[in-house]
Amino acid sequence: MEIKLTDIEFVANEEIKNLSSIKNTGTIYGVYYPKGEQELLFIYNFLSINNIKFIVVGKGTNILFSSQINNFFVISLKKMPKKVKKYKNHLIVASSLSIAEAFQYCYKNNLSCFEKLSTVPGSIGGAIMLNAGCFGADIFDNLVSVKILQDGKIKNIKKEKITYEYRKTNLRGLILSSTFLVTKKNRFDLIKTASNCINERIAKQPKGYSLGSIFKNPTGFSAGELIDKCGLKGTQKNDAKISEKHANFIINEGNASYDDIKYLIDLAHEKVKEKFGIDLELEIKIYP
Repeated sequence: MEIKLTDIEFVANEEIKNLSSIKNTGTIYGVYYPKGEQELLFIYNFLSINNIKFIVVGKGTNILFSSQINNFFVISLKKMPKKVKKYKNHLIVASSLSIAEAFQYCYKNNLSCFEKLSTVPGSIGGAIMLNAGCFGADIFDNLVSVKILQDGKIKNIKKEKITYEYRKTNLRGLILSSTFLVTKKNRFDLIKTASNCINERIAKQPKGYSLGSIFKNPTGFSAGELIDKCGLKGTQKNDAKISEKHANFIINEGNASYDDIKYLIDLAHEKVKEKFGIDLELEIKIYP
């Protein structure tokens, strides 16, 4: 069936809180919500060919949006099918699936792959693009290949052909699905590992609406400790606050705006550079 632009769900002036995990105030010019791969490919190619600015968002756990974006569109994967398929010792996972959902599938099927990453709040596609990780594990550890749309063509790229490092890859385009290596493991061991990670996260990281770690850890340093040593824990700008539990987190305590959050990001960056001579690099993405 031929797809038309009008077939794809579109919301004008969508609230940012529906797209980003920090839920700051404001609206986005327009958001497309494709419900299948064909719709996704159609709108991605349509916007690309017509040189219209846009980004693709999964769960929005590392994206800070400004409400001052005009003629800027978002493609949200929120309503895409959450497909998972096992083939021999491989797991083929849709990019829209969250890491937590992927772990739940593995847990139910006695498969080891995502237990150390189960607390990472993002989607599989976004995690691969940024090589997300925690507790000594990275999404690339068990990755085999990605199915990706680049330059209007769908390609299958093996991990060996991808350049990746700490919280960074050279991938560009739209990841449609990915293949991971899985091994058999009993549920007790899976849930024990996941529970230990959950408990450690609860102990070290704050609750509330946030984007996770704002800055990457510089080599040999903790970004949170550097910010803390600048005396910035608890610093607040309206409803945005540098967490008192972990200084590399900014919490939205209600109705924080982009400007409130950005002010604290810039303040932390400036003070760390001033005190330690270290130029912190963002782990999150900021638009614009």
